[in-house]
Amino acid sequence: MSLFRAILALSRPSLLPGVWSNCLAGWWLGGGGHSDIVPVLLAGVTLIFLGGSFLNDAFDAEFDQQQHPARPIPSGVFSRKAVWTCGIGCLVAGALVCVWQRPATAVIGLVLVTTAILYNALHRWFLLTPLVWGFCRLLLYLLGASVAVRGLTGWAIWSGLAAGCYAAGAAWLPRLQPGREAGLPWPTALLGVPIALAVVLNGGAYREA
Repeated sequence: MSLFRAILALSRPSLLPGVWSNCLAGWWLGGGGHSDIVPVLLAGVTLIFLGGSFLNDAFDAEFDQQQHPARPIPSGVFSRKAVWTCGIGCLVAGALVCVWQRPATAVIGLVLVTTAILYNALHRWFLLTPLVWGFCRLLLYLLGASVAVRGLTGWAIWSGLAAGCYAAGAAWLPRLQPGREAGLPWPTALLGVPIALAVVLNGGAYREA
């Protein structure tokens, strides 16, 4: 594996547009405005995402040694220590960006960093980690709304919950293999939460609001 491909594998850039769109959606649902803060906030969530991505490989190094030997750490392109250092550094930098904003942004940013660490530490053995993944998506909405003119509005919170439920349901799908005892069919219902929210919010009273 080349150095460039190893960096791409560690950073998972294909997921970044989803992270940015969640944050921007929360900002828009919070009333928008303060557009000068938005690029700074996006830089912060990018650092947090990259930190979480690096730690994912750092936590999974032993598993990848057996199951995915071509990953950057088992293949020897990067040492586990180097990936740990980069991951923690990105998380700290991203948290500082959030802390330098509003108090609500600081709190949500710190919770997001903590949740990202918990997800990476637990996702290989804890069955309910898709809910943790979904919670991260909710936090991105709240983070975006926290710097908007109107702040944490009901629209931002409920839309973030719907997006989080969808993300959790999607994360559960690979676990629902036929014949696998640990498979739970009910989580797929989470995929329909955004549709249910759209039906409710499309009612007359909400549309007028």
